[in-house]
Amino acid sequence: MVGQTVKYLDDLMQHFYGNQYNFAIKGYTVECPTWTPRQRNGFDCGVHVMVHMQEMFNNTSMAET
Repeated sequence: MVGQTVKYLDDLMQHFYGNQYNFAIKGYTVECPTWTPRQRNGFDCGVHVMVHMQEMFNNTSMAET
């Protein structure tokens, strides 16, 4: 899924910026550490992000709760 997202973003940037866009985003890899919390479904990503932002500001982690 991450690979598809990266390709989509690369295609989108190429579409909007044409020859001015010369960043090789396809050459990068995305790694997710095993300790990174994962969203368990495909419909509440906004809530998932907000919880992690709150944890970041409070210096807590879902793993601690």
